[in-house]
Amino acid sequence: MKTRVFEGVELQVLEPAESWAQAMPLFGRVFVLDDEGDLSDHAIFPGSGPLHLFRNPDWQAVALVGEPFCAEDEESLRGRPQRYRDLHGRDHLAPLLRMLRERHTPHLYLAHTDRPDLLETLLVPPRRPELNAAWLSDGLLTMLCSFAVDDRADWGLVVDDYCMFLGGAPALMQRFIADSGGLDELIRLFSMYIEGPVTPGEPGYTAGGARFHRRLYDYLGWPWPFAEPPPA
Repeated sequence: MKTRVFEGVELQVLEPAESWAQAMPLFGRVFVLDDEGDLSDHAIFPGSGPLHLFRNPDWQAVALVGEPFCAEDEESLRGRPQRYRDLHGRDHLAPLLRMLRERHTPHLYLAHTDRPDLLETLLVPPRRPELNAAWLSDGLLTMLCSFAVDDRADWGLVVDDYCMFLGGAPALMQRFIADSGGLDELIRLFSMYIEGPVTPGEPGYTAGGARFHRRLYDYLGWPWPFAEPPPA
């Protein structure tokens, strides 16, 4: 194990051999791996097929707004419309981090899909600012699909470059959803977040993106809240 210092925060890093021996078995219990047993984004972007992010079919999953950084501070939110404040003025992972601290989780394992032959895994306590530094450090976990678990392997987090997917055992997810304001609130926030990309004529709209989000809502068991159905 080695350490990396980023913005004054010391991070523990499992080097590739340690990562494969210690962390990958946990990731393999939680996520659907590719044919070679690697972390991969193929479960999120399977072409036209159904999504299958988490290995356990009994788990519940939700989609969350944005990247896994803390909420913007009040200064940056000043003058912003309520829609923006709802999406970016809250830490969407806060309920999960509270639960992990309550059960004395020592650290999360964070890894990403780029160069699996050089896989490193960060060990980070479930609190800010260490978690923020980990996601930003050395470009390790930015603009790629990233994955997080802990030693219990009863939850998992997948981070794309614009949103997050959290899945876990029913009791854990029911607590997370309740502490997040309820399932209707999570659906409202995420639907507001993607409204432009799934609405024809709006900036960022693509037919493929609309089809992907429709499959995502099917996977999550969420009702499609938009009047315009995705193109066939």
